[in-house]
Amino acid sequence: MRTIRLAHATGRPWMIYAGWKKPHAPWGSPSRMYDLYEPLEEKVRLPRNQFRPRRSPNISSIGDFFLRLDNGTFDDIYPWGPDQAAPDEVVLRNRQAYYAAVSHVDEQIGRVMATVRELGVRDNTLVVMHADHGYQLGE
Repeated sequence: MRTIRLAHATGRPWMIYAGWKKPHAPWGSPSRMYDLYEPLEEKVRLPRNQFRPRRSPNISSIGDFFLRLDNGTFDDIYPWGPDQAAPDEVVLRNRQAYYAAVSHVDEQIGRVMATVRELGVRDNTLVVMHADHGYQLGE
């Protein structure tokens, strides 16, 4: 927020570009963000359809999701074919991690917007948001 304050202090028009790598695999967010989605079974739901379309090419499924559980178990989320689904806990934990990452980015955007409001330039500020894609996370 320091950069926004410095730009504003010049008294001239300014532009700030802010980008976040998250939400993106590999997952990683503060534990307080994961805590928002606990208890897991109540806050995160399994997808209605966990199977890849029958004739879809392998490239259509992202293969870099993985999950290392507290007990040391390691699972890739997409090594399965069209008739197989990832284990429920793998899907739930990956979805939890994604939701945590989205919440963390949302919090950061909130900090930017709070600074814009604090400086009194909200009504004279254009905010553009862009994302490259979304994840289906087992669906």
